[in-house]
Amino acid sequence: MTAADKSPSVDHYVLALSWEPAFCQFNMDKPECRDLENSDFAATHLAIHGLWPDLPESKRLRYCGLDQHLEQMDRRNRWCELPELELSAKTRADLAAAMPGTRSCLDRHEWTEHGTCAGVDAEGYFATTLRLAAAVQRSALGDLLAANTGHELPRQRLIEAFEASFGPGAGKALTLLCAKRLLMEIRITLEPSAMAGELGAEDLRPTAGGTAGSCPATILIDPLGP
Repeated sequence: MTAADKSPSVDHYVLALSWEPAFCQFNMDKPECRDLENSDFAATHLAIHGLWPDLPESKRLRYCGLDQHLEQMDRRNRWCELPELELSAKTRADLAAAMPGTRSCLDRHEWTEHGTCAGVDAEGYFATTLRLAAAVQRSALGDLLAANTGHELPRQRLIEAFEASFGPGAGKALTLLCAKRLLMEIRITLEPSAMAGELGAEDLRPTAGGTAGSCPATILIDPLGP
């Protein structure tokens, strides 16, 4: 399944990274939440939600070059009935660790709805997503979150940590999403150049809303457990 020749021109991308312990507070019925253990990578690190191609004005590209029955299957949340993705053994293994939602076939959903618009095949799409997510994990922001699981942090500290790695003003490419005080997701707006090479300051797209998101001034980095 490929859409490399059928996708419109992408204006920018959004990398969405979830905080799995907080996600699982509201989704304990999902396999990835029932199986999540303290020793798992996603218990103390950002997990991959997706990489979303957008048009100008943040109009999201969806379902590019797909048969209608696949689109309808995805829209009805029948994700595990979607075709299995053609991925290398390494990419599949890396994705299983960094994207726990693969247990609920999130990878098939993300490819179907978003990846088909990225202009690459599934291997290229997920290899790139893994590379970008790993760059954020290696940043001062990734270190801050891993070191403060179970603690409260000022929202501004998350922004400052991101800017410590990616430069002044980089925080304007961040959107921080919370449920009450719990960090749920971090979204990073990226230039198309981010799809190739190491992630740097030049690959970030500052947005008008910047770090507005939905997080309060103090954020709880939720630990695994009730």
